[in-house]
Amino acid sequence: NFYGTPKPPAEPNLVQPDLVDQVLFEEDYGTEVQRKRTTSVSKMDRKDSVVPEEEEDEERPQLPNGIP
Repeated sequence: NFYGTPKPPAEPNLVQPDLVDQVLFEEDYGTEVQRKRTTSVSKMDRKDSVVPEEEEDEERPQLPNGIP
C-alpha cells in the first residue's frame, strides 16, 4: 500500500468487543446525555452568533477621480 495505512489483521480478533455496539446498545446510555462537540464546531457556532455588521460600500462618498 502506498500511503502507509496499517493493514488489518489477517484474522479479526473475536475477543475484542465492537465499540459501535457498545455505544448504540448500551442500556446505561440515556437520551438526555448531550454528545461533546469538537472544538471546531464550537468555534463555528460562536462565529455565527457574533456576526460583525459589514460595511456597505454605498455609504462611502465617491471621489471625482473614481478611486474609492
